[in-house]
Amino acid sequence: MNEFAELARKDPDAYRKFFASHQATTERNPADKLMNFFAHGKYE
Repeated sequence: MNEFAELARKDPDAYRKFFASHQATTERNPADKLMNFFAHGKYE
């Protein structure tokens, strides 16, 4: 967290980069969707 605070002082766009780096943007493949169906009873 301290590293992020120091980076935020140097880079005004650091918050946007931090949140963007933690978002999952990849599409789940059919096998993942099927495993989710077996685990939770719904196909996404």
